[in-house]
Amino acid sequence: MNISVYRSAAAVRYSSSFIGVLDTIAAPAPVPTASCAVQISGQKCMGFRPGPCYGRLDMNPYAKYLGTQDPLDVLASTADKLKALSGVIGPSRATQSPASGKWSARDIFCHLADTELAFAFRLRQSLAEAHHMIQPMDQEKWAKVYPAMDGAAALSAFLAIRAWNLLLLHAVPRATHAKSLFHPERGAITFGSLLETMAGHDLNHIVQLEAIAGQTEFPQASGSGNA
Repeated sequence: MNISVYRSAAAVRYSSSFIGVLDTIAAPAPVPTASCAVQISGQKCMGFRPGPCYGRLDMNPYAKYLGTQDPLDVLASTADKLKALSGVIGPSRATQSPASGKWSARDIFCHLADTELAFAFRLRQSLAEAHHMIQPMDQEKWAKVYPAMDGAAALSAFLAIRAWNLLLLHAVPRATHAKSLFHPERGAITFGSLLETMAGHDLNHIVQLEAIAGQTEFPQASGSGNA
């Protein structure tokens, strides 16, 4: 068989089977928050989020940072927090790594700008497509150019893209948050869990920037974290 024909046939078979899998593992029926006590990966979901609980704490690797907060409120508050932290840290400290192997403030601002670009695409493709499969990013490879980048420019880019993303998110009906997506590393997730990941990711890096600014102790976790 011609190799191009073979690849096309294989792609069709994969696509058909993949959609079938998604239909099977779409987000489970909501569980009333009052009775939610799902045990997942050693964590127990007690229905702390507003709205239906889908019993999937593993949808958001940053759930511990988000807690009971509404992700949209967190996403809206991040810009002011980052601007304030940037002012406290200042240009002279922005490129200083707080410890071996940890990102500097400049690196974190660059990472936040990059991930906001990635999330902007993910959000729009998730809304546009049925059973959208999210494309993961290798943050360490993206970060290789950060030493040559400017932290202030990165922050400006983040602020502009976040403002645009917030306009989109406020235009999306809450019912859309239950829409099924698929992540190659995390499995079936929802549009709402994508927002929770964004918000928790913000909070994770805000904690790191607060430590660099001298407002808190530096967290024990590593300096980065895949979005």
